[in-house]
Amino acid sequence: NHTIIVYGEKNKVVISNALLGKKIAERKKSLNPKAFDNLLQGKGISYSRWKQMTEDDIKVSYVLDHFLAKEINVNDKEIKNYYRAHLSNYKVKRRVRVRQIVTDSLDKAKDIYERLLKGDNFAKLAINHSLSPDRARGGDLGYFEQGTYPKVFDEYCFKLKKGELSSIVKSDYGYHIFKLLDKKPAGRKTLAEVTSSIYQRLYEQKLKAKYDIWLQGIAKDIEVVVEDELLKEFIL
Repeated sequence: NHTIIVYGEKNKVVISNALLGKKIAERKKSLNPKAFDNLLQGKGISYSRWKQMTEDDIKVSYVLDHFLAKEINVNDKEIKNYYRAHLSNYKVKRRVRVRQIVTDSLDKAKDIYERLLKGDNFAKLAINHSLSPDRARGGDLGYFEQGTYPKVFDEYCFKLKKGELSSIVKSDYGYHIFKLLDKKPAGRKTLAEVTSSIYQRLYEQKLKAKYDIWLQGIAKDIEVVVEDELLKEFIL
């Protein structure tokens, strides 16, 4: 990471402090507060250490995007060929699409539930009151199979009818209210559903191939720069 960051600085490819701060905030926001605390405790690192690691990761991504990403292309034919060659990977079990609202108290959940029963918009209530990161999407969890989320999700979500609300559900994350948006039977994911993930996989494969060669080249360059700087300090 250090080599890539230094190379970026040398070539004036440096992320602005404003954008860096925004991306760090986005990473932290993607986890709810409890999950974030558990992450730090589980890995045994402080917040300041997490922030430094995240800053370095973002800086590296910024440099790689500038020097390598623009040279990589994944076309539709490659995506289709990959899909056809890996059809067995895209078999899926029964799936549901659900919205949720998560609160930290039963009283709050009861208040929101009453508003839902009176006809208030679920997505708007999720945006304004849910503690889960998916609140930005109106609580939409997208399609998921059984076993994707904690067991209570399966117990309630897969029994709902389309448009139906669950009762208030307690989990380790708080109090949930679910609403079923759609159901899909077992089958195979369509090409449209997996195009993005296939693109990402092929992109990363091509990036890795270019990255290994590119890194060897810049490492020699940076090594020379560092030696020159040390020599200047020694002479001064």
